[in-house]
Amino acid sequence: MNIAELLSGESRNIEYKQEIPSKSDRYMKSVITFANGTGGKIVFGVEDKTNRVIGFRTEDILAKIDAITNAIWDSCEPKVPADVYPCEIDGKTIIIAEIPRGSMPPYCLKGYGLWDGTFLRLSGTTRLAPEYMIKEMMLESMNQSFDRRKTERVLLPSEIDALCERLYAHALDRVVPAHQEEIKKIGRSQLISYGLIIEEDGKEYASNGYQLLDGAGFYEDAMIQCARFKGNTRGVFIDRKDYSGPIDEQVESAVQFVLNHINL
Repeated sequence: MNIAELLSGESRNIEYKQEIPSKSDRYMKSVITFANGTGGKIVFGVEDKTNRVIGFRTEDILAKIDAITNAIWDSCEPKVPADVYPCEIDGKTIIIAEIPRGSMPPYCLKGYGLWDGTFLRLSGTTRLAPEYMIKEMMLESMNQSFDRRKTERVLLPSEIDALCERLYAHALDRVVPAHQEEIKKIGRSQLISYGLIIEEDGKEYASNGYQLLDGAGFYEDAMIQCARFKGNTRGVFIDRKDYSGPIDEQVESAVQFVLNHINL
């Protein structure tokens, strides 16, 4: 990142601090958001309103770098290996704390705990992470995902065959006739390789992903909601449609809802 980009303003992965706050919590939440996200930089010595470089006295630089490094190391759990270094711009020295994307999310502030100390970056602002997103990060750190998690539903061969046939028909319906012969049926082995079916103790279990595709007996809130409002605000409500069932059919229905009303 060049100097122009560094000073182009606060964003999803850049934050400014004119001074080093006496209470490290004031910038430690940003450290957590960057570690839980895609990484970022906290730039000390730059005004956040004007992007003007203020800098620090040369004789204070090393002590300030040590203070920032120690605060990050002592405040975050798991540890965040930040790179803190000086940078000279137009004869003024600023300090950059470069936070990498963490490999062991969720990261949190020790003093707050996991549920109250895990933060995320959203549109350039710091937000407390909701519980379900914390759980998703925990699965990610274990190289798991929500859609690959096993449910208690034991699948019958007839159910698996029915899903494969439905997906095949769905694909044929969305391909021009000249290319329909290129569409191949998927079978049980492909569903297993995709993580949609989990084999365990001689049985075949549905994963959450299978349940979403199958649409049978899944969570009531696994739906798409579409609504129409009068004007450019949400002040006057006209109508709403809730689409449940197989996720691919939900998407098709939602797209059709938009197309039906796009002229309005």
